[in-house]
Amino acid sequence: MCFSYWFGSPRKIFQKRSIYESAIVNDQRVLYISFLGWSCLFALLSYIFSEIFIIYNFYPKYNYLFILLIIVLFLQPWVTIRRIYKQKSLKWMLISALVILVLAFGYSRINLIDYHSINEIMTVH
Repeated sequence: MCFSYWFGSPRKIFQKRSIYESAIVNDQRVLYISFLGWSCLFALLSYIFSEIFIIYNFYPKYNYLFILLIIVLFLQPWVTIRRIYKQKSLKWMLISALVILVLAFGYSRINLIDYHSINEIMTVH
């Protein structure tokens, strides 16, 4: 969303838009649309298979696919940026990866649901 805002924001009347900025915004939009399409297809197929084969558990067999999906979703927007800005983009890629990792680990430490009290309530009743 940041790339779409930075490179896709409206320009003044006679200010030209760089072809590189348009390429970055178009790659971002294609990534969003293709990710939505594949995730909807995957959800539909998993629903159909779960109805046909009542016991169907996808996660334990293919857990590496979810990790690869996260890596691809992070690195795909950087393809065009690396092509355009070359060595300058490495620093920003590293900074964004570190920020995402720090935020992810920080948010994972926040316990929003108290499972112990829920388990106690469920075992009492």
